[in-house]
Amino acid sequence: MNLVKLLDMLIRHPGGLWDCFLRYFPDDAARARAEILKKEGQLPSGWGLLACKRLIGADRSAVINAAEKANRFVSKRAAHSVPDVPVSTTFSDLDDAIDLIQKVTEKYTLLVCAERRQDLEALHRAGAPTVYPVLVQMQKNIDLLEEMKRRKLPEGWDSSFLEPWAKPEVIALPLGETPPPKRRATGN
Repeated sequence: MNLVKLLDMLIRHPGGLWDCFLRYFPDDAARARAEILKKEGQLPSGWGLLACKRLIGADRSAVINAAEKANRFVSKRAAHSVPDVPVSTTFSDLDDAIDLIQKVTEKYTLLVCAERRQDLEALHRAGAPTVYPVLVQMQKNIDLLEEMKRRKLPEGWDSSFLEPWAKPEVIALPLGETPPPKRRATGN
């Protein structure tokens, strides 16, 4: 499922996400409340649902706008293999789009999981067998470096993350026609 479709589904059926917005994104919740109050003059019945839909819709619009430049780049440069076509999209635009999509994905992963966790917590407290204890454990922040050390991965496991993916002269090549670079041999 793509992110926009997920956001569309959440706009139609926001469920208990408003409480999660209040808890995890209180500034966004306060802003949405203020916008509704300003527009309506008072808070109408069911305003929390309206505010939730407004917040999700704003994130949906931001994702679509950020992805538009990336889509233009891919369509003109990569999909059609026409490296001479001028493209106004910069690598900074692509980086910004990736960062925004990551941020929104993380936000809604947190919100949806938090909503489901609330449901499971109630069942767990009532004595029903659930995966709630596993979710509590997963929610703890984990230091990946410490985790990798604990698992005793071989020395140098992280070096693949430190290599630049391409140099400026590689980026200037017609990438659609260029084979992937060979992996450099390490001197162990």
